Amino acid sequence: MTLHAPDLLPDHTDGNHDHTLFGHLRRHGNSLAAVIAALGDPFDTHVVKLARAELDAPEPDAAAVAGRLKVVLEALECASTGSLAARAGHYDGADLPAAVRWHGARLTDLLRG
Repeated sequence: MTLHAPDLLPDHTDGNHDHTLFGHLRRHGNSLAAVIAALGDPFDTHVVKLARAELDAPEPDAAAVAGRLKVVLEALECASTGSLAARAGHYDGADLPAAVRWHGARLTDLLRG
């Protein structure tokens, strides 16, 4: 079953990858959650959890996932260089600023549709 909302979750597959917000969350949700948790805002961390939980719903709501990920994108966009440097020790990955940029760019592309 393909679940998408026009302009929010484009139905792009190349046979090997699901190029939708749902597919992105399935593949990169753990990393996104870790990046958001490292930023230290409990609200944004909760929003990521809600978006990921929607994947397990019997009928996932594409618009709800997109709306939540827009909030997450805003948090990524608002992260200053100074705050990233201060929060780097809260991130298990190698480079928090690079992870913020990568997730931000990817979400921007996917939300643009």
